[in-house]
Amino acid sequence: MLELNIPGRGQFTIHHLVLDFNGTIAFNGEMIPGVAERIMLLSKDVEIHVITADTNGSVVGQCSGLPVNVHVLQSDDHTAEKGEFVRNLDGVICMRDRKNQ
Repeated sequence: MLELNIPGRGQFTIHHLVLDFNGTIAFNGEMIPGVAERIMLLSKDVEIHVITADTNGSVVGQCSGLPVNVHVLQSDDHTAEKGEFVRNLDGVICMRDRKNQ
């Protein structure tokens, strides 16, 4: 777990990190260099989840050997499915690309 004190917002306890795959930790289905090492470090403090539509069909292979839970989206409404996924976690922080905001 990570303890964060954000000025003006207060204390937060983080148990889960949710990462979008392509465009955030991978490009064209390939893990960005240096990401795996950072995931290994972060996994000592938080449970890491990789969430993706897996358009390139590479997420399982790319995340093999990493301490992550891979969640491949199943619905046609990825935004809603991602929202539902994170709402079921306690103490979560998310990272994703900005292209769909």
